Amino acid sequence: MLKRFGLIIAALIVLVAAGCSGDKENSQQSLPIPRMIDVELSLPETAEPGENVRIAAWVTLEGENVENADEVVFEIWKHGQREHAEKTHGTHVGDGVYVMERTFDEDGVYYVISHVTVEEMHNMPRKRIIVGEVDPQELEEEEPHHDTMEEHEHHGHH
Repeated sequence: MLKRFGLIIAALIVLVAAGCSGDKENSQQSLPIPRMIDVELSLPETAEPGENVRIAAWVTLEGENVENADEVVFEIWKHGQREHAEKTHGTHVGDGVYVMERTFDEDGVYYVISHVTVEEMHNMPRKRIIVGEVDPQELEEEEPHHDTMEEHEHHGHH
């Protein structure tokens, strides 16, 4: 009787172990492989005050144009004035391209970040544009990067 009970317990352990390993294989196969979004931020390197500038973000996912990004927001600020950054939603114009237009009224170095979210992934390339005549020191100084728009919005409120 004891031998039979031992065999039943051993058989149950083997079955449970086999079931667990099978679940691991199935769960690993069912996990989605993360897909990477790519964002190419496009704007002129220089502009004149009062000139209308087109800013564009070309969004792709594994080489395919993204026509339905969850969010495309352009954040723009003048050198040394990050706390006054302006945020504008991009307009989808087709072929994975989202645009906005902006007129820079004053001379200076401006920074542009496109905050793009697709399938819960976030990509935020950054570029600068030089408008009119600028202090050479501004060209040499690089503003620090912030990881997220929310970090900037909540800065100092922790």
